Amino acid sequence: MGDQSTGYTVNLDGLERIKGSLGAVVKDLSEANGTYTAQKPYVSTDFGEFGVDQAWATFDTNWSKELHVTRRAVDELVQKVAATGANYRAAENRNATSLAQGRDR
Repeated sequence: MGDQSTGYTVNLDGLERIKGSLGAVVKDLSEANGTYTAQKPYVSTDFGEFGVDQAWATFDTNWSKELHVTRRAVDELVQKVAATGANYRAAENRNATSLAQGRDR
C-alpha cells in the first residue's frame, strides 16, 4: 500500500488462483491420507524390542489424525476464500449497477 492509498483492493483473479491451489492441496492431502491408511498392517514383532512397536503405533495413529485434520482445515480455507471472492464480486456488481442507474437518471 502506498502513501496515496485511499482504501484497498482485492485481486479477484488472484483469489481464484489461490482457491484453485488450495483445492489441489486438499486433493493431495486426501490422496496422501488414503495411501497412508491403505498400507499393509504390521506385526509388533516387525520392530524388534525396546518399545519401538508402541512408539510406531502412537506415531501411526497421530500422523493419520493430523493428515485428516490438516485436510479439513485447508478445505475450510478453500470455502472461505471462495466465499470472500463471491462476496466481493457481488459487491462490485451492486456498485456497478448502482452507478449505472445513477448515470441513467
